Amino acid sequence: MNSQSPNPSLYKTLYKVSILFSIIVFILVGVMRRVKIDLGVDFSFLPPFHALFNTLVTVFLLLALYFIKKKDIANHQKMIFGAMAFSALFLICYVLYHFTTPETTYCGEGTIKTLYYILLISHIILAGVSLPFLF
Repeated sequence: MNSQSPNPSLYKTLYKVSILFSIIVFILVGVMRRVKIDLGVDFSFLPPFHALFNTLVTVFLLLALYFIKKKDIANHQKMIFGAMAFSALFLICYVLYHFTTPETTYCGEGTIKTLYYILLISHIILAGVSLPFLF
């Protein structure tokens, strides 16, 4: 694993898949606000798991950075795959939660509400477009 050479064909394929995936995520985010699915289960318990999965992604990415600085490519790759797995779990839980749970609206007023929406909208956009930049 330590002596792999770059594969331009694989890179192009992964880049295209990442763009397609980002488009799908944007569509899901747009649809989940309008469509609610009743699965007969209350998924309101999921937000703490969102935080847990994002925390684990952060830990795995920090470990990946540590290993790549040590030139330990095998462990770096394991940490990257771990981060991707927890990112996927987060996305699945996030989509499940938002398709099945009524939307929560922000109740603040004035400047704080404007700031909240600026942060929320920029977060959604950056989360959606970041994947292709990893390649």
